[in-house]
Amino acid sequence: MKKSTEKILMAAVMAAAVVFITVTAQTIMFTATSGEFTPFFIKKTETRGSMPKKIRKTSKGGYKELKKRFENIESHMGIPQITLEEAMLLYKKRKAVFVDARHPMEYKREHIKGAVSIPAGRVESALPAVEKKLKNKILITYCHGVGCRLSNKVAYGLYNKGYKKVGIFFGGWNQWKEHKYPTEAEK
Repeated sequence: MKKSTEKILMAAVMAAAVVFITVTAQTIMFTATSGEFTPFFIKKTETRGSMPKKIRKTSKGGYKELKKRFENIESHMGIPQITLEEAMLLYKKRKAVFVDARHPMEYKREHIKGAVSIPAGRVESALPAVEKKLKNKILITYCHGVGCRLSNKVAYGLYNKGYKKVGIFFGGWNQWKEHKYPTEAEK
């Protein structure tokens, strides 16, 4: 192989270390070396406790900006996907209800503290039991995490039932649990 071809190949391999993924019109940067997903509009910050410094310092403005993403969602394609940091901000502000899209047995075993269970495929039958909790709240669906689409199905079902302030926490249960954020189990 010629040296110039080797150099081009080496440059391509090095460039492949950073991969860009488009998720619902939001560019997410995946850094292969750290394994972290970071939205392009949030700078990496040092963390202390459970919230990034940038979000803690500007939590009022941070929440206002985040809240805007749930306004005027015109179709399924407009349902925002949120990061772990954004999910935790909504959780701490108590402005959202988390909706567990996993199997009811998984929900009973353990789930995000305060979450309600609406399994994929059962949106219509599960709604009457939780309607009061969902009223006037942002609804954040979650499932097993990246690669699992149960939360998408539940978000679309809720949207079709008239709940227009819906989001999808794409890091899901696995990421929440990994960071040791608040959970509970059914008794």
